[in-house]
Amino acid sequence: MNDLLRQAIREMADETRPAGDLAVGAMARGRQLRRRRRAAVGAAAALLVLITFIPYAVLRDTHRQETPAVDPTPTPTIGHPPWSPDKPFGLPGGWMVTGLAGDTDAVFDTGTGKYRLLEKDFTGIWVSPDARYAAVTDDIHPYIGLLDLHSQRLTWTTVGFVLEPQWSSDSASLLLTGTDRFTVITAATGKVHRHPLDERFSCLDYCLYTWLPGDKEVALAKVGVNGSETNGPTVSALTVLDATTGEWTRDLAVPGVPPGQDAWSPDGSMVIVRGDGKEPNLLRIADVTTGKIRTRLATTRAFFISDDRIIGFENGTAVLMDLRGRAIAKQDFPEELTDLSLSYGPGR
Repeated sequence: MNDLLRQAIREMADETRPAGDLAVGAMARGRQLRRRRRAAVGAAAALLVLITFIPYAVLRDTHRQETPAVDPTPTPTIGHPPWSPDKPFGLPGGWMVTGLAGDTDAVFDTGTGKYRLLEKDFTGIWVSPDARYAAVTDDIHPYIGLLDLHSQRLTWTTVGFVLEPQWSSDSASLLLTGTDRFTVITAATGKVHRHPLDERFSCLDYCLYTWLPGDKEVALAKVGVNGSETNGPTVSALTVLDATTGEWTRDLAVPGVPPGQDAWSPDGSMVIVRGDGKEPNLLRIADVTTGKIRTRLATTRAFFISDDRIIGFENGTAVLMDLRGRAIAKQDFPEELTDLSLSYGPGR
């Protein structure tokens, strides 16, 4: 099985490797295949792409101060580790790649310590932090599926979603964003809990729910009234809801939108938020108590792996950063993984 996985990924890289500009033609066959296979989830994917580039106007507090990211000189770099399905592909900081989705679908098997090729063809795979479960989609079922990676049991739910599913930090629950609600699914039983969005809470352009540390509450961006046609709606705060009842608990004066899973520091003191209208892809670290912006990050995707360490991704490189946004270590992804959708986690 691992020989098949290794051969499949290498063939995918060899067949699509261009003679000239790698950035233009890399993995062309993989992209064409995925475009055909992911037609069923095209609407959700298109929405995600649009949202990524929609400018957001974030309240600008006159008293806040931003600390620009400054790379130390020189920046330690952890070379170019090769890809092998026979061992975990580690990231700087201690996390690892737990799943691969694309022309080749594979997950990390905690029992063997190797990657296992999935027999079924999926259009999306989101592996839980401990690599016990995976949320999956295919081109037949319109809903999310739950795959037990130990027993190989696949259960299809009746829950649709938009944007990316969000696993709780303990891998026990899956959070799904809907157009007018959020849904929590218990991974072990498949039990579904739907929570309609209260009319008091506006959700115009960016309705992504994220877990707060502790996995008992979820957050949603609260839209203000000072937006404009140019900059879009203003994010005035984060609304916190009880994950069990869906009831409002409090608002947090954080001027931005958490971009996804693990945007919150484990101790809950900081959160990564997306930038303002002029720089929609810019990520910043905000203080949860005061709402002040502590620093900006040099990557367009990032998440916390500990209270004082962040890992970011940019142009095929993983960057381990401190809380000031300074690079501590960098690691390039091998060519075999550069055009795949990857899941990350501690893998335990």
